[in-house]
Amino acid sequence: MPESMPNVQALLAAQVGRKLGQAENLTTAFSALSLHQRLRPRQEHPCLYQPNVTLVLSGQKRVTLAEESYLMSQQHFLLTSANLPVTPQIVEASREQPFLAVMLTLDMTALATLLLNRNLPPASKSSSQRAIALGETTPELLNAFQRLILLLDSPRDLPILGPLIQQEILYRLLVTPQGYHLRDMAAGGRIQRVARATHWLEQHFSQTLNVAELAEHVGLSVSAFHRLFKEVTAMSPLQYQKTLRLSEAQRLMINQQMEAARAAFEVGYVSSSQFSREYRRQFGASPSSHIAGLRQMA
Repeated sequence: MPESMPNVQALLAAQVGRKLGQAENLTTAFSALSLHQRLRPRQEHPCLYQPNVTLVLSGQKRVTLAEESYLMSQQHFLLTSANLPVTPQIVEASREQPFLAVMLTLDMTALATLLLNRNLPPASKSSSQRAIALGETTPELLNAFQRLILLLDSPRDLPILGPLIQQEILYRLLVTPQGYHLRDMAAGGRIQRVARATHWLEQHFSQTLNVAELAEHVGLSVSAFHRLFKEVTAMSPLQYQKTLRLSEAQRLMINQQMEAARAAFEVGYVSSSQFSREYRRQFGASPSSHIAGLRQMA
């Protein structure tokens, strides 16, 4: 008789906890798979989520995209099918019951290959247009992750069996309603067009944005591009660029102890006062006081 889902979840959480030890983050021998742990609630730094699936094993985490929030718990996985600038927050965690999660970066080549299989069930239409969605964790998905993590202890077998289990995880995702967006991404649909635009923005976020040229780059009219971009990412192209700029400026001020005015210039702002206004609007405090608070928390 197969083990119940709570038992598998508890076993998997114990395995992940042992591998992490005191570490907060660990990239495993299977490079697409990473393990994460937090021992207390806290606000995380803004970051760019690449296409991935994240499974929460204990605790809770909130991921905010623009004005929208996605609360992840043991019952949920979070699927991201395009690069999105988000702000994570650990909501529930303690030393006795840490927040534990596993993240698998999605292999788009393996996904495209899987979609060529004629026996793949038809897609379930998703009600959401976003390239990010919460789904309900199934026993099958949990079991596949458990086998992948157990395989980390078999370095001889990992290069052969790891990609096969990764393909199974992709299949488990594709047959959920949230998998609709993965199919669209791999098939060159609407999300793929937006992904091409976000990739350009990530490479050139410090440059002046010409929306008409970017729309032409992905083969859309300006109005259609604006509408599609906001449907997928929950923000306009200009807001996306601004979020990338502010996040990078925050990273420079924290990691390189850069002054706010210089960080603003480095990410493309001409006016430091405009940078301060937009930073306060985004994070609720001036750059200097917000960075001081983040350093104190760290």
